[in-house]
Amino acid sequence: MVVEWLMQLLTGIGKLLLHPLLYFSILLTFSIGSLRVKRERKDFDVSIYDIYHEMRQIFPQGILIGMILSCLMLFIGLTIPMSYIVGIGTATLILSLIGGIFLSVPFTLIGGILLILLAEKIGIEIPFSNGAFIDHLPLTSMAILLAFLLIAEGVLIFRNAWKGTSPTLIKSPRGLNVGAHLTQRLWVVPILLLIPSGDLHSSFSWWPVIQIGSQSFALFAVPFLIGFKQIIRSTLPEVAIKKMGRSVMWMGIITFILAIPSYWFPMMIYVVLAFAFIGRAWIHMRYNQLDKKQPYYFTQQKAGVRILGVIPYTPADKMELKIGELIKKVNGVEVSNEENFYQALQRNRAYCRMEVIGANGENRFVQSALYEGQHHELGIIFVQEDKNWDEDAVS
Repeated sequence: MVVEWLMQLLTGIGKLLLHPLLYFSILLTFSIGSLRVKRERKDFDVSIYDIYHEMRQIFPQGILIGMILSCLMLFIGLTIPMSYIVGIGTATLILSLIGGIFLSVPFTLIGGILLILLAEKIGIEIPFSNGAFIDHLPLTSMAILLAFLLIAEGVLIFRNAWKGTSPTLIKSPRGLNVGAHLTQRLWVVPILLLIPSGDLHSSFSWWPVIQIGSQSFALFAVPFLIGFKQIIRSTLPEVAIKKMGRSVMWMGIITFILAIPSYWFPMMIYVVLAFAFIGRAWIHMRYNQLDKKQPYYFTQQKAGVRILGVIPYTPADKMELKIGELIKKVNGVEVSNEENFYQALQRNRAYCRMEVIGANGENRFVQSALYEGQHHELGIIFVQEDKNWDEDAVS
């Protein structure tokens, strides 16, 4: 039996490489990186990160979380029919055309359920399902899977979405340039699922917990695509995005608590699905509204210049300058805009010393040797000035 399970495990993992969503996610991530590079060059005449920046984020975090969720799903013994895997994949492909919030877990999973119901209603047979299990809705398994993936989404947002955000320029209500940060992430979370009908058989009366029709099973690794997009105007990206991540994690935990009694009370399933769908949309809209009501963070200051971005592997990066820090003095000269910042740099062509106010409000000094031509290649991104910028705070 052990050999049989190991063979099924290897086969199930191998099927991951046959899933079209895996390759689609790579193409989608590459297109996001390409569009970001074009926008950054338009705004700042230089790209902050290379075109593969998003590609480096798509697998490492997701694979680790996928391994944890695979162990949980197999230990509990939740079976998901192939028809629902096809439905979720199809919904993900459709919603990716819209992007942003619509690649959040509740939208793709509930979208898949709705597609299955629609296919059943109009008499369309789901590919690879052989017409089986369309009538028997495994919504309890889906609700628990939704809760697990929602927690995973929150963890990914909290741990990864705030890293390497992209600076951008937007127009204030007054028509002036102000800075903001945009994060757009895609993560692939591969999960090994139990599929009804296969060569595996249970040796325990209690496992699988939720059984759908069949006494035999197969293992199938499924790539779940999770997307996140948010623009931050009023604070540091790390602060705002981590708050969102915590909110999504807590919503996933509550969804799981609500999903447990749905095993005994089937009507609870619809409460769980509605809560996840409405709750995730509410979190997105709530944080957007709060962000828009606050004053812009990346604006021209009366004293000092605010760092909008730092290009990796440049002198600014080596000096450990951070997004949102305020450069107060350069080579002993007070600065208030990009022009006199570079004028102050010219006072010493071989050396640079800056007084910086950190995000914690504390002053610190950074310094670095400069080589020929590096005065305008420090790697610091500022908000480009407008000729009609006044001294009032932009709100």
